[in-house]
Order: sequence, then structure tokens, then C-alpha cells
Amino acid sequence: MKKTLFFSALMLGALVLAGCQQNGTPQTDSTKLWPAQEDESSEWGFIDQNGKMKVAAKYTQARPFSCNLALVFDGNDAKYLNNSGKVVSAGMPSSDSYNDFYFDVAIINDGGERAFMDKNFKKLFSPKFASLGNMSADGLAVFREKDEKLYGYCDKKGEIKIKASFDQAGAFAGGIAVVVSRNEESGEYRYGIIDTKGNFTYDYQKQPLNNLGEGLVAFQKDNDKWGIMDKKGKVILDATYGRIMPFTNGLAQVKKFDGFKWGFVDTKGNEKIDVTYASVEPFYEDVAWVKKEGEDKRWELIDKSGNTKFELSKSQSPSGDYSYYRQGLCPIMGESKYEYINKKGETVYSWKPKNYGYYAPARKAAENLMSGTEFGPLFESYFELDNLK
Repeated sequence: MKKTLFFSALMLGALVLAGCQQNGTPQTDSTKLWPAQEDESSEWGFIDQNGKMKVAAKYTQARPFSCNLALVFDGNDAKYLNNSGKVVSAGMPSSDSYNDFYFDVAIINDGGERAFMDKNFKKLFSPKFASLGNMSADGLAVFREKDEKLYGYCDKKGEIKIKASFDQAGAFAGGIAVVVSRNEESGEYRYGIIDTKGNFTYDYQKQPLNNLGEGLVAFQKDNDKWGIMDKKGKVILDATYGRIMPFTNGLAQVKKFDGFKWGFVDTKGNEKIDVTYASVEPFYEDVAWVKKEGEDKRWELIDKSGNTKFELSKSQSPSGDYSYYRQGLCPIMGESKYEYINKKGETVYSWKPKNYGYYAPARKAAENLMSGTEFGPLFESYFELDNLK
């Protein structure tokens, strides 16, 4: 199998979620194995919750488990492991690139045309889409056909469920998706919200929108401030923030409009954790990383009430794009080493890699999760949609 193109980026500064997702929260993957290296090694294996290397470190690349399967590379050969560490993908379709599984299907690419592969490693249809997004919890994925400009939505079998009629199409989450139409004469972009049948719950308007999950959408006013509304346009939170990120564990990161301080709001628009932090990561497993302003300030782990559970040392930080707890463990970057810690801040496993600063599971995070038309199962891309104003 050819080496995937999906591992081309290093330590990209974007949010990352587990491979299976539903409505902004990682779909529970019971696999208690985490990708790790041994001291001075460039090869990857998997540790268990006690820090024991359960799958031998012999792979050149390794991804976290997603839908109970992990994508690894043995040289240039792509393989998938099950939760016992056994290779189970013998005979899978040839592909120019391989991806994590989302809701039991993964994208494969044959000469620039894409299709879905199931967990039995069978193609569900012949590759035919020039662009294909990851599957959502709502059973729909964004597609664009070859030589066409417009986007629509298909199911796992590649059957078109919502015809291609949008200039931009965001991924479904919570039963809704944000879509964008461009006026050819004026060049003006207009934003709307559709349900899983393709019916508009909120008709096209000029104000930019971003799907937050939980059936809620961020909207931007002419003053560039963002608020929150429901799928029909009822305002839940007035436009007061400079940025609103998707909900995880019922809380969304928000940034002050006139500064760089961050905090969290709930689905009713209430500010649950004060907007006082210089940096925040999203909540997973009811905890999140935050950091106050100042060179001497350290990363802290807080609960959903804003209480600090513990602080990292000054040289430690959450590990790039993979900075969240999964099954009770989180990867941390230290001074020339990596480690996994539990929710008490105790080190379960640590290693000094041969190539420090190169964390394989973190790569490709931005492309996977921030592009609403190509990869992301949840996020409408602020980098793309904000620029369509």
C-alpha cells in the first residue's frame, strides 16, 4: 500500500478530536491503547493504561485509535490494527492515501477520486468524487463530483441524498449543516442552515455562520462580533464575542472581541468560565487545559466548574494538536521528552524520542478537522468561511 498523503503536516495549530465523533463530542472508543515511542526510537507502538508497551514499537507512523481501529505504517505500507494490536486490513483496497475511520467508514483515494471503505476493508462504491468529507453522525458526508464546482451530501454508499447545489458546504452536526451560496454577478456570499433532508431551517442571509454542534450555530454581525442562535435563527446569545468555537462536553470556547482573553459558555449562552485566560483548549472527558497570561504562567487542567485540578511544570505543555484526554490519559510535551499523564497529573509513561518535536499522531489535524468541505466531521472552517464575507 502506498504511503498516505494525510501525514504531510507537522504539529499544526488546530483543534483535534477523536476519529469518531457525534455532535461535537468524541464517540466513545473503548480501546485503551495509546501511540508511543521508546527512548531514542523513531518507531511507534502502543501502550496500555499502565504504561506497558502492549503493541511492539515497530511502526514508522501511528495514529490514535478511531472506531476501534488504528492506522499505522510499516515503512511505506499502510495497515490498520484492531484493539488487540493485530493487523486486520490484509487485502484492503489500494489507495493513494488512507484516513481514520469516522462512523465506521474511511475515505480512500484512487487517482484523485474518492470513495468510502467499510470496517471490513471493502469499497462501498467505486471512487467517483473529486472531494469527499468524513462521515458524520447524521449519516451524511460532503461531496463534490469531478469537473463540478458545487457541493452536496451523500451517504456511506455514495448515494446522493442532497443534490450538489452549494458553493460551500459544511459538515453535518446535530442534524444541521451550514451551506453557502455565491452570487455570480456581485460575488456576494450568503449563508443558510439545512436539515438532513436538505430543507432550509434558516434561509440564506449575508451574515457568516459556523456550525457549533448541539443544534446551535454561531452568527457574525456587521460589527464582526459573534453570537449564538438556534437552527431557525432564534438568538441564544447576542453577538458580543470575537470568536466562538464548537461545543464539546456542553461548553464552547469564546474569545473577547477587544482582546485575546478566552473563556467558556454553555449551550444557553451563559458564561460558565470567566473569559480571563490567554489560551484554552476544548473540554473532553469533562476537563480542559487553560493558561493564564504571563511568561511565568503554566498550563492548568480545570474541571467544568473552572476549578484547577493541577498545574504542569513550566517546561510542559499539552502536546500540540492531540492535547486532550482520551480514556483518562493525555500526551504532554516536556523538556526534550513526551509523556502520558492521568487526570491526577501523574506520569504513566514517558520517553525521549529520537526526533523531538515530531509527534506523529498530531499530524494532519488541521486538514482533518478544520475544513468543512473536505475532511471535517464537525467544524465549519473559520479560515475558509470567514473569508467569504
